[in-house]
Parts: sequence; structure tokens; C-alpha cells
Amino acid sequence: MSRKKYVERIEIYCDGCCKGNPGPSGAGIVVVYDGEILFKEGHYLGDEHTNQDAEYLAVLKGLEKAPEYCMKTIEIRSDSQLVIKQLNRQFRMRKKKHQRIHEQIRLKAQIFEKVIYTKVSEKHKFIKLADKLAHKAIDRVKRGVT
Repeated sequence: MSRKKYVERIEIYCDGCCKGNPGPSGAGIVVVYDGEILFKEGHYLGDEHTNQDAEYLAVLKGLEKAPEYCMKTIEIRSDSQLVIKQLNRQFRMRKKKHQRIHEQIRLKAQIFEKVIYTKVSEKHKFIKLADKLAHKAIDRVKRGVT
């Protein structure tokens, strides 16, 4: 296996989805450097999450993958305005569950020099890909394919 090259800055596009609310949920992440996809993956998150849970867990999955590519600047990009504003401390977090996930995100983010949280359009090509990966992760589990 070849060693991955570390870069100064990456973007991680994160999207969560839920079929039912709560219901089966998935997270998709796309790691991008200089417009090129370095990694993409969908994760099945379980049957009891809401859409907002899935959006938060997608960010957490992205930060868990980031150290394989970069330890300096990580830009987390999501189409969830609520999640981005809460991560940037512009909106308060009321749900205890989201506060716990936020704390996990905060702890993961500490290992990097800088983490930026940015809202992007749901029409952005990499967000659309992350969304597709999240949906496929749910569909794979529901079909019995792992």
C-alpha cells in the first residue's frame, strides 16, 4: 500500500440523510484537495436517527478521516445551515444528543491547526455526491449488502 501524501488544506463535503425522521440514516463524505477527490465514502448510521443527527454524524465521520490527508487546515462543507451555524456558535444547541455529538466534533477538531465550517449549496457537485453516498449506504444495508 502506498503512503498518502499530506497536504496543507483539504475540504470535506459532508451530508447526512434519513429515510423517515427518525429512521434509517446515512452519512456521505467526500475529501477534496485542489478540486480533486481524494476519498469518498458512505456510512450507514443506524435506524434511529433524525436527519439533523445524520448531518452532525457526517461531520464527525469527515473529521475522523481527515488525519489521513491533512493535519493543518480542514474546511468542513455542509448544506445544513443549522449544523454549520451551530458549529460556528451562531445558533444555540438545544438537544442534548446534538450537544454530545458537537463535543465529539470539537475534540476531533483540536488535533488540526485550523477547522473552518462553511455552508454550501445543496446543488454543489461534491455535496450532491456526498448525498448520493449517504443514500446508497442506507440502500445497501436495506438490501442486505455490506
